[in-house]
Amino acid sequence: MADGFAERLRAPTLDERSWFYFPQDDVPFYRATNFSKYAPANVPGADTTAFSSWMTEISVMPGTRVDRRALVKTADAALRRHRLVPGLAELATAHMEMIPYAYPIPTLDRDEALASTVPWLESQAIYPRGRFGTWRYEIGNMDHAVKMGIDIARRLVTGATEELLGSQDAVPVGSRS
Repeated sequence: MADGFAERLRAPTLDERSWFYFPQDDVPFYRATNFSKYAPANVPGADTTAFSSWMTEISVMPGTRVDRRALVKTADAALRRHRLVPGLAELATAHMEMIPYAYPIPTLDRDEALASTVPWLESQAIYPRGRFGTWRYEIGNMDHAVKMGIDIARRLVTGATEELLGSQDAVPVGSRS
């Protein structure tokens, strides 16, 4: 299970970086995303000179009781401690979303499962692509997702081989001939 915590602050968007990963034990989230960098619409009035916005991703085991107020305070404090948020910036809004199934989890038998699942899905005219569709996080960046979309459209219209998923590096080991 994952919690998504987002906060908007009365402080300008100053950091130009997109996201950060945090392996430290004293940080409750594993990733922080500079949400106001992606689109000004992610802050009030689309005013990034007055507001900033951060989204954090926090993993918890299923069944874990979460004290939302405490988690908001802890996540906000970590953003400030790591200087992603100015220490005195006023917290304008905070939102937490519980997401029961956030990411596909690779397992040792993933490729074997995909070797039978994907052909069946395609026989039903379902073409799983992108980070979640392929269950391949290792080829799941946005550029990969767009490329997979272009490739499957071209395959369906012209019969062309998909360049990304047709490569040896992208084919599950269990389905290689």
